[in-house]
Amino acid sequence: MKLTIGIPTYNRANYLKSNLDRLLPLVATYQNEVEVLISDNASTDGTKGIIEEFEKEYSFVRKIIKPSNTGSFDNFLNLMRNAHGDYIWLFSDDDIIIEGAIREIINFLNDNPLISIVHLNNYGFKGEFVPENLFGPRLKTTKTFVTRDKNIFLKCAGCHLTFLTTTIFNRQLLHNAWDVLVRDTDTYFLQVYAAFLSTAKDDVEMGYISFPCVAARANDRVNYNLYEVFAEHLYSALEYAWEKCGYSKKELRKQYILYWKTTVKMGVLGAKANGYRESYKGFYKFFKTSYYSLNAWLTLYPLLLAPALVYKIFRKIYRKIKRRKHS
Repeated sequence: MKLTIGIPTYNRANYLKSNLDRLLPLVATYQNEVEVLISDNASTDGTKGIIEEFEKEYSFVRKIIKPSNTGSFDNFLNLMRNAHGDYIWLFSDDDIIIEGAIREIINFLNDNPLISIVHLNNYGFKGEFVPENLFGPRLKTTKTFVTRDKNIFLKCAGCHLTFLTTTIFNRQLLHNAWDVLVRDTDTYFLQVYAAFLSTAKDDVEMGYISFPCVAARANDRVNYNLYEVFAEHLYSALEYAWEKCGYSKKELRKQYILYWKTTVKMGVLGAKANGYRESYKGFYKFFKTSYYSLNAWLTLYPLLLAPALVYKIFRKIYRKIKRRKHS
């Protein structure tokens, strides 16, 4: 078995069904090389029934139904532990595969049997998945490549390693580092620690597939504190990478600021505009991890510190303009 697509899920039956409706017919062509493993973290919304229906229809689907919810961290580990494939692709239950992705991935893995990790280009989308309304791709790098240079890989993947569905792991390397992974990873960003540990040695091959293999759903409402997660926890993962895994501190810090500029900033501004105060409390946590960066002082701090009222006003103006355009 070449590849396991591992889907962790909990109480998102509608998203999961949309995911599987598109994914499984595409996998069917490659069912001798690909399996789909779904780990349900004790859902109460009908998720189990949806999984069982697809399991009856497709022989390459396997399920793990947990008797109690043990958290997302354990659910990810559960998939890694039970995968049969040489490689494992953790796939968020609300993301959508792009037609042609399985072909691109299988061909790449067959051509590069020593690869330790693969980063995937991706589209974004909001609301219901409609191919015509995709935005991106996220990375403009149009050439698929393999490298042993950690800095080259970082410039491509960067902190977007946080996106669950954009990384494929060599299962044997994960198992070789299993005890360290379980011991050192905090409850956030298991996939980031797994990526760094999989590539800690100097001679490993790291790959990038330029074909956008997945469409990642943009969430307008997050149920966590952005500063806590992406300042404290993400920065801790980056510290681990330069202290334990041989990555460049300078390059990691550069990618950290870039990630805030392109991704996290929009989450904070959106939370302010929508009045989700619990999602953007604690600016000082980001300041402690970014004060060294002139880029942060010039381009991030003024935006992040602006009053929420400013963004609420801009949001109202934007919606009025949008309504007029459609009227």
